[in-house]
Amino acid sequence: MRKIVSAGFIGATAYAMALATSAQAATTYKVVVVAATQHTDTGVAYSAGQTVTVTATGTAAWGSEGVGKRSLFSGPAGNTHSTIPTYIDPNCPFMSLIGQIGGNGPYHCLGAKASFVADGDGDLLLVANDGNLTDNAGAYEALIAPP
Repeated sequence: MRKIVSAGFIGATAYAMALATSAQAATTYKVVVVAATQHTDTGVAYSAGQTVTVTATGTAAWGSEGVGKRSLFSGPAGNTHSTIPTYIDPNCPFMSLIGQIGGNGPYHCLGAKASFVADGDGDLLLVANDGNLTDNAGAYEALIAPP
């Protein structure tokens, strides 16, 4: 099954592709989380009490220096040395991959690999933990275990 979700955000196009990887037929969904996009909907739905497991790779950059001149990079685990005061969730490292179920519940620190119990019903939403997404570049690739 293949699902593509698109949304425009400050001239950037966010997309998520939830598809079973060929090596792990129907056991994992692969989703690209563009660092300049608010809440990428993975299209993977969970019910309260189900275990959510995410593994992520990739590189994202932030700053107002402009594309090609950024020197501030992070992987999905985030940057624990940042002095940037604007986070979506101050309990998780800056620029780390964070997730939320259904858009209403609390955020969960995901980083490069994490599991948590869904605290509500809805799709898993993913985002880079930055309060100003407009000056970001790059993306994280998340592998999501099915519910």
